Amino acid sequence: MMKEITYKSKEIKERIFSSIMNEYLKSGFYLKKSRDEFVLTKDGYSNIIHFRFTAWSLFHSLDIALYISVHSVEKMLKSITGESTNITMGNDISYIYNSPNGREIIHRVMAIDIRQNEDVDAAAETAIIYLNKIAIPYFNLYNNLYEINNIFNRPPFDYIPANLGGSLDDRCMRGLIIAKMVNSPDLEFLVNTYNNLIKRTPPGSISQYVHVRDYLLG
Repeated sequence: MMKEITYKSKEIKERIFSSIMNEYLKSGFYLKKSRDEFVLTKDGYSNIIHFRFTAWSLFHSLDIALYISVHSVEKMLKSITGESTNITMGNDISYIYNSPNGREIIHRVMAIDIRQNEDVDAAAETAIIYLNKIAIPYFNLYNNLYEINNIFNRPPFDYIPANLGGSLDDRCMRGLIIAKMVNSPDLEFLVNTYNNLIKRTPPGSISQYVHVRDYLLG
């Protein structure tokens, strides 16, 4: 009969982080323990690997998400609107891994279940595989504003691409900022596109978007 896990949530987290620490440090990431994140900051970008541990009634699970913060984009957004999440783009690793071109949405669950004590070591091994096979290639692809502009400001516009993630108002505001930063020839088209898309968001988001748009075009 399968033995139920005896480790507590805190112990699971500490064991996993301890097991993967050297491999993540070797790749340039440091552990931000208060946020359960490994972060690599370089050349105005922060690459973030976020670990979300969940305790269920009979087992535990681990989900991993990848985020990118472009400091120049977030600084401009905050200077215009007064606020910023400091996350420019990113998504759950399952969406990123399963999308063949970074745009199509295919959600196959990649949560790591931890049902027995032995599963903790397996979870750590999987977290290292995710680092090397998914996270590092994702961060290497989006290490410049031109590639980020490519995923923000090209179709599809009827939904948010897998590699981009975030919310619709995030895309509209940050998309215009990035287009302006790279001197995109499509800026007028993007303004018209986002003027329509932002109407799907709450009034507060629309107001912020208008501030961003008018600032960039003024």
